[in-house]
Amino acid sequence: MSFLLGMCVPYLGYKEAAVGGRIALENILFSGFIVALCFVLSDFDYVQRFVVVGSEECSQDVVNIVVGIWWTMSFLASIFCYKMIPPKEFEPQYHDGGEEEFL
Repeated sequence: MSFLLGMCVPYLGYKEAAVGGRIALENILFSGFIVALCFVLSDFDYVQRFVVVGSEECSQDVVNIVVGIWWTMSFLASIFCYKMIPPKEFEPQYHDGGEEEFL
């Protein structure tokens, strides 16, 4: 079950998303765009030659289509599902003003 959820909504697995609310949405958006940027950069021949010699000669159309569709669907599903995480309320931290903590 966790494998299926990890493949469908991978951006909800980050610990920052567990906080819920706007922080979760910002984390999902940031992470998704970083992954998309890495995916686009990996399509350049220079990067492919650096990672695997000779891979720039292969046809990667099917792989790009499948990964692109998966990324789009999982990204949209993560954005849709972040609302299901209730935002956590944080307790204010009070300081008593004593100096014993600094000694």
